[in-house]
Amino acid sequence: MNESQAKTLIKLMREISGKLDRLTEQAKAADRYVDVAEIAERLGVSADFVYRRVKTGEIPAYKVCGKIQMLESEFAAVLPKIS
Repeated sequence: MNESQAKTLIKLMREISGKLDRLTEQAKAADRYVDVAEIAERLGVSADFVYRRVKTGEIPAYKVCGKIQMLESEFAAVLPKIS
């Protein structure tokens, strides 16, 4: 391998390393599900309040393993509308 090829290889390795770092950060920030209890606690309301808002569609939710849950990012988006 000559010097030019070595420099090209090093440059590519740095680019790949940077991309891996960005992917790692994205994976850390990935959405997680929050349950009714956590939503109620954050809002300072009862679980019944949250269930009613889910039923009316004010709070987007999913049934995951038999439990009502929502994605963290969606919760953050609707928080100003329901509080």
